[in-house]
Parts: sequence; structure tokens; C-alpha cells
Amino acid sequence: MSIYLRWLLLAAMLPLLSACQPADGEKPAEQLSIEKIDKTMLAPACDDEQDCSKISLAYLSFPESPELSAELEQSLFAMLEGIGTGEADAGPRDLDQLAESFFASAQEDRQANPDIPPYDASLEAEVVSDHNDLLVVELNGYVFTGGAHGMPLTEYFVVDRRTQQRVGLDDMLIDGQRDAFDAALAHAHQRWLQEIEQNAEFAQQWPLVETDNVAPMAEDAVVKFNAYDIAPYALGQPELHLPYAALEGIFAERYLP
Repeated sequence: MSIYLRWLLLAAMLPLLSACQPADGEKPAEQLSIEKIDKTMLAPACDDEQDCSKISLAYLSFPESPELSAELEQSLFAMLEGIGTGEADAGPRDLDQLAESFFASAQEDRQANPDIPPYDASLEAEVVSDHNDLLVVELNGYVFTGGAHGMPLTEYFVVDRRTQQRVGLDDMLIDGQRDAFDAALAHAHQRWLQEIEQNAEFAQQWPLVETDNVAPMAEDAVVKFNAYDIAPYALGQPELHLPYAALEGIFAERYLP
């Protein structure tokens, strides 16, 4: 092959090679690996493990991004703080300190009433979707501190693999489209009410509330509510599904299929 033809071939390949390179601020998606972490914490000085207050954790870390790992931990641990101790703190959350407070509350309550069951908390993080370089992790918490039942909580943790950063609803929306998104959510809410065969009286008693807990799944966008947000405890944690066709012009192109 002549030198002239080689230069022509190289010139033709340059745009293709350039397109394969990550944009500024982006990293190759395959660099964001995931490791699982399992941990169980028991109340101190507890002789009978079956009767001990306990915290069970099964979550994830990102070895290439300590900052992202720390952000996931903080979001997950906040579930224990908000429900278990009743005291939410916007500052950094140290798991050992939260556990100490959780177990101290359990000991105090059981000393006052020895018949109540031990406190129990379960905190989990699992991947529920991974498409288009968007990783959706579902953070789940369930905390029992006495009473008829425990309290579940769910929060979506969406990661853009290209930037290795967490993204929220504000990132997904085109500027100025929050009202349009809320209107689309209201339509999805009406469909859900029809599916569960509830009437206007139910909707008045359990009105739709604003939320940012949104995940761009492969098939549609999912909005998840916690118990008592828009329905009684018996109906669990309702999910509203928004077709991507309804989000055109509302969601940025990055978050549409």
C-alpha cells in the first residue's frame, strides 16, 4: 500500500477513533466496578443472639470511586438514623455511632418493657437496572423498633457510569420542565388509582405528593413512594410508571431510550 493511500485511510479513521474517546469529565463505563459488602452488627453484651437487637447490612461499593461509595453509604445509613433513632442529622453519618444510638434506644425500651421484641434493622442496596450507562441502585431499609410492624423505606440511587456521579431528577429534567413532569406523574397516579380500583374519596384521603425518587429504568421511568406517602401501610410502597413517550420534551435526551 502506498504512503498516500495509508494517509487517506488514517484520515478516514480519525473521526471514528475520536468518537470512541470519552468526553471531557467522562470515564470509560467499564471502569466502574461493583463490590458487595455484607455486615451484621449485634447489640453489645447480648448473650442470646436470637434475642439480640440487630443491624444487617448488604450494600455496594465502587472501588474506582471512593466518593461515590461514601455517598451511597451516607444515603443508606440515613435510613437507620431517620427511622431508628427519630433524629435526622444532615451531617456525616458514622455507622458505629448510629448503631450505638440504635442499640441504646433498644436497651432503654426493653428495660422499660421486657416483653417487646428486640429492635431489628435491615439495610440493603441492590442493582435493579443497568442500561445505557445508567446504573440504578435501589436502597432499601426496614427498621423495627416495636409496635405492630416495622417501617420500610426505599430510595433510588442513580449513577451515570460515564461521569461516575450520582444523578437526580433535576439532572434528568430539561430546564423549566418540573411542572410538566408533575403533570405526567399525576396522569400516572390516576392510572394507578384505576388499577387498584379506588375512588375519588381514597384520592382525597391519600393525595399525590411531590417526590424526586425517580429511576430511569430500561422500559420506563419509575417513581416509588414510601409507606403512608400516598396510600395506607397495607398497600406497601406504591410504584407509578411513566412511559418514556410521555416524557419526551420533559426528560433530557441522555435519560430517554
